[in-house]
Amino acid sequence: MLGVADDTLFVEYVGEIPPVVEEAALELGRWHHRDRSRQRVWHVQDQLAQRLAVSELDWSVVDSAPGLAAIWNQRQPLMARLDALPRCITHGDFSIGNLRVDDGGPVDGGVVVIDWATLGFSPVGFDLAHLALAGLNAELLPIYLEGLQSRYEPEHVGLGYRTAVSLIGASRAHWMAIRAMPLPAGYVDFIEAHRP
Repeated sequence: MLGVADDTLFVEYVGEIPPVVEEAALELGRWHHRDRSRQRVWHVQDQLAQRLAVSELDWSVVDSAPGLAAIWNQRQPLMARLDALPRCITHGDFSIGNLRVDDGGPVDGGVVVIDWATLGFSPVGFDLAHLALAGLNAELLPIYLEGLQSRYEPEHVGLGYRTAVSLIGASRAHWMAIRAMPLPAGYVDFIEAHRP
C-alpha cells in the first residue's frame, strides 16, 4: 500500500493483464492450503447466506430456464448443506476482473488479487465458484484441489463449489433477466450441470 487520502486507498500498480484462469485456480488452492487465519469479527461472515436471506426473486416475471427457478426454490436445503461444510478464508469476489498478473512488481509474473472489500470466511469452494462462473470453466475443481494438497476433503470442496455455483449462478441469471440482459452462451447449462 502506498497510502490513503480521504477515502481513497492508493496501492502499487500491478498491471492490467488477467491471469490464465487455471493458474488462478491453482494459486487459490495454494492460498487456502497455506492459510491458518482465524475468523475475526470484522470478516464478512457467510456472504452467500447473507445475500440469500435478503433476496426475494420473483421468477414469474422473467423468461428463464425452469431449472434455475427450481434451484432457487431449493435454496434453504442447499444452504443447510453449506452450513455443514468447513469454512476457509475467502476473498468473496474471486473473479477474473479482480485478478491481475503482476507486471514487474514484488511477485513478478504471479497472480495478484485486488478488491478485498468482502474478505471473510465462507464454505470451502465458495471462491472457486466465483472464478468458474466468470468464464464458465468446468475444469477448475481438479486444479484447485491440486493446490489445496488435501487440506480439505475433496467431497466437501466439491459440494461447496457446486452448491455455490448453483445458487450464485441462478441469482445472477435472474438479475440479468430482470434487466433484459442476454445470458452468456452456455450459462444455464453450466449452472444446471453443477447442481448438487
